[in-house]
Amino acid sequence: MDLLQLSARVSPVPLSLRDSIKAWFTYSQAQAAESELYLFSRSGYFKGAELGNASAGDILADAFEAERKNVTSAKLSASHYATIGTEPAADGKVGYIRPIDIGSPKRGLLSRLFKGPSERHINTVEIGAPTRDRDGETNIVIVHGYGAGAAFFFRNMQTLASVPNSRVYAIDWLGMGRSSRPSFAKPKGKTVLERMQSTEEFFIDSLEKWRVKMNIDRMVLVGHSLGGYMSSVYALRYPERVSRLVLVSPAGFSDGSLNDMAQRFKDSKAADKGQKMPFLLTPRGQRIVSWAWNNVSPFAFVRSTAFFGPWMSSSYTRRRFGELEQNELRAIHAYCHGVFSDRSSSEKCLPYILKPGAYAHYPLASRIAPLKMPVSFLYGSHDWMDVQGGRNAVNTLREAGNNDAGVHVVDRAGHHFFRQWYASPNQLVRLRTKDGVLRIAVEPDDDAQVLIDKTGADASTLTLSTEPRVAGKPASELCGKTLRELGIGHGHLLYAEFAAREEAAPAAPAAPATPAEAVAPPQTSGQTPRRPWESVQEDAVDRYWATQDGRITRKRDAQFCRHGDKGMCDYCSPLEPYDQKYHTEHGIKHLSFHAYLRQRNTAQSGTYVPPLSEIDYKVRVPCPSGAHAPWPAGICTKCQPSAITLQRQPYRMTDHVEFAHPSIIEGLLDIWRKTNAQRFGFLIGHYEPYSDVPMGIKAVVEAIHEPPQQGDVDGLVLGIPWDDQERIQRLAESCGMQVLGMIYTDLEAADPTHTDTSRAGKVACKRHADSFFLSGAEAVFAAQLQQANRNPTKSSTTGFFNSRFVTCVLSGTPEGVIDVAAYQVSEQAMGMVEADMIEASVSPAVVRVKPSSESRFVPDVFYRYTNKYGLDVKESAKPTFPIEYLIVNVSHGFPNTPSPRFLSHSFNVENRPGLHDQELGTFLRGVNAAQSAQELIHLLSDWHLVAFLGTTGLLGEEDVQALARVATSHEESALNELVSRPAWQTISAIAATEGANDADAAAGATATGAAADTADDGAPAGTSDGISCPHCTFINASGSTDCDVCGLPL
Repeated sequence: MDLLQLSARVSPVPLSLRDSIKAWFTYSQAQAAESELYLFSRSGYFKGAELGNASAGDILADAFEAERKNVTSAKLSASHYATIGTEPAADGKVGYIRPIDIGSPKRGLLSRLFKGPSERHINTVEIGAPTRDRDGETNIVIVHGYGAGAAFFFRNMQTLASVPNSRVYAIDWLGMGRSSRPSFAKPKGKTVLERMQSTEEFFIDSLEKWRVKMNIDRMVLVGHSLGGYMSSVYALRYPERVSRLVLVSPAGFSDGSLNDMAQRFKDSKAADKGQKMPFLLTPRGQRIVSWAWNNVSPFAFVRSTAFFGPWMSSSYTRRRFGELEQNELRAIHAYCHGVFSDRSSSEKCLPYILKPGAYAHYPLASRIAPLKMPVSFLYGSHDWMDVQGGRNAVNTLREAGNNDAGVHVVDRAGHHFFRQWYASPNQLVRLRTKDGVLRIAVEPDDDAQVLIDKTGADASTLTLSTEPRVAGKPASELCGKTLRELGIGHGHLLYAEFAAREEAAPAAPAAPATPAEAVAPPQTSGQTPRRPWESVQEDAVDRYWATQDGRITRKRDAQFCRHGDKGMCDYCSPLEPYDQKYHTEHGIKHLSFHAYLRQRNTAQSGTYVPPLSEIDYKVRVPCPSGAHAPWPAGICTKCQPSAITLQRQPYRMTDHVEFAHPSIIEGLLDIWRKTNAQRFGFLIGHYEPYSDVPMGIKAVVEAIHEPPQQGDVDGLVLGIPWDDQERIQRLAESCGMQVLGMIYTDLEAADPTHTDTSRAGKVACKRHADSFFLSGAEAVFAAQLQQANRNPTKSSTTGFFNSRFVTCVLSGTPEGVIDVAAYQVSEQAMGMVEADMIEASVSPAVVRVKPSSESRFVPDVFYRYTNKYGLDVKESAKPTFPIEYLIVNVSHGFPNTPSPRFLSHSFNVENRPGLHDQELGTFLRGVNAAQSAQELIHLLSDWHLVAFLGTTGLLGEEDVQALARVATSHEESALNELVSRPAWQTISAIAATEGANDADAAAGATATGAAADTADDGAPAGTSDGISCPHCTFINASGSTDCDVCGLPL
């Protein structure tokens, strides 16, 4: 068919009543068929096609071969002819339009939905290679929305068909588009649910019969609007037939009223050209609209108004498709009028599925949980469909264990964004680079410079071509020209070759970078890396697991394996590190972080995209829509956070806390025993692989550093950060360690009166299942510290994800002994604290959700639980919710054969004034007492001593680093390096002087002591000055039974 003759065959778009009358007399369904072919020919897959040049009964390969042999089917009836392209495109594919006979309906449907027998065929557009070998092909099936047709996607067919090894189908629903129009009766049923199920069955049955007829095993199902609703229902009914579900602005996922829909229209700011702003309906107006919704089809007006019909169709097409060029607009008008004016059929389904305003009788957001395949929701940023419904559905899917679900909002698009960007034609240019394919939204009059900017390349080395591995034009020749002038339009694929900016001009050789400099390249002021995850320096344990296979090896099963020692079968093959059955059998409650990451990466493509992104519950400022003033002056669905459904975190960042030596804990308990005051400390150590959990990580604690604090019997006061915090962090790095978490005591004597001998030496159990394990205040505090110590990772779009910071509590067990309990708070807790959404409650077992205010927006927060009847219940978390939803348990323990980095723990602990004062003299006396190199190494291998010496001013920064190497390596070579430094020579001289003074003082003290013993011989000791406490050494008044300071018995 000569496409240039379209304007002569297809009626012009009527702009007046006179034109409409003329079009009404001359119009026929043949114009719709010709227009459909014209529109799909824009994809380039219908070269040489003519109406009826193939047989509808053939598969694409047979039809193509028959056409090549000049076997025509012109004598066939209109319901049996098909149209096929005769010249394959550059990728070897051709287009094929034909009706597919799906046979009679189910017996139940015949009685409920049909008035007598009727022919049933589905109009199908297929683009694929004309071959019978279809193994490994990806079948992409697109279904349209209410009252539309497959030709609405004519601009998208080329892009979809470019997917490697794919076959694309666009079909018309039975009773819509150019499919057959069987009679459609009111579904029989006593309830709304029964009528809805009958109507859904009509569409689902026809789609399944079409799939069987087309011999498609599995497909990627793409549904728009009402087609998205039906696609979801089909996936629920036949999940084994859908490999991926893509829902484009789907209907039926939300619940609401007519005025809610009207308000969203208003917020969308007329996303489609010429769309009028709706008004809010009065109760009477709502009743009128509801009656019309349930009883009147919008297309009945086109059929019943005779010669007004073409003019009414043209008002729709000019408003919806006004941006098309003239021939395309004329073709789409003829196509739409043919669809609208054809006999009434399944368009009558609407009131049985949706309520007025396109809200579902039974929203799919609550029905979609059983789906296990990947599900994607696409909305336009100016879409009048409620994006919140898609977000709620994604939350439901993730709660049910389907983590491969997401919502994507396309900028500047409305409800029909598959054919139109907001206020501009749909222009999406693909740019294939060495880093992957970039999809760039552009305007036709944009300068080519926008493509260069998106690559992040040096313009002097960039070349662009339309073919792979072909020399392209330098970017310098393209700058200054518009994309329209260059012939670059929507869907074009360009190939870019370039050198990265840092590769373009090699710098002169520089000195080797220090470890601190190697962490991240320096950035100029205001500069942010284009890919933050690329400049992140991960921990050594992360780099280790990234190089490991991670799978769980299994031995040969003597009972089930039937092969030799070198064979392998399903009973002994390695398991994935996230295998649920393995975790259940071994009592592992949470996945390790890297097992979780491996699970998220199972479907990753060759182009690397970080699979993780940090939770952000804050209002986006400024709003991406730009439609209102920034928060708090204005807010809309585009900038406000989605509703939050609290759920247990399935993974944990740290799987185990290991204390390198029991004396580390004992040092913290000792001060409680002496003062009865609570104590706090930071855990200093490093991370190692943990073999008891697949791809696990353990935090090995080598020391506890106590910051300045004021302890009390029932709590303590901290100042974080404190003045010395940065120095301690640098010192830990010098020792090859870092801050791993925090630990604090919550201890109380089981018998404060000391009258019950059976409870002597025991502590009270304050934390248990009937009270709390971690209070709300502690959880908020932990979230703040975790947020301040985020985990760097290349697997997150921001370069950071969650935190490995742990919280350890020393408290009493039900048996009355002291034990450690280790926790983390979830990523949701971190996000809610960062957004200032939650706070501690009066009851320690619950957390309070803060109310919204002028400066704080708090979305709806929910949590799920199973009630006493075994039913899943979803409740609002306002005003409070249980703390357990924010807690992640972490195991703890001690090594069987301790091998700590610090050999000594004898030096006094920091920040214990009056009780354990750190003095230089104590250290100098230890130096004088050391008789060998190993004794000196043992003395220096003490975290508290190393931290103290850094404050004396005797050692410089490099001297402290040398001391840290001695303390952690225990090697004599490191000691020799230290003692050869001038700073250590100074310390040695001071120690020698201190030793001489101590000797003189000791001699004088001996003589004085002898005289005193003679004078006081026979006098009772301590009777006149009081009684000294054996626990804290406080001198109490004579006759006291308990210490006035620590409260312990004398």
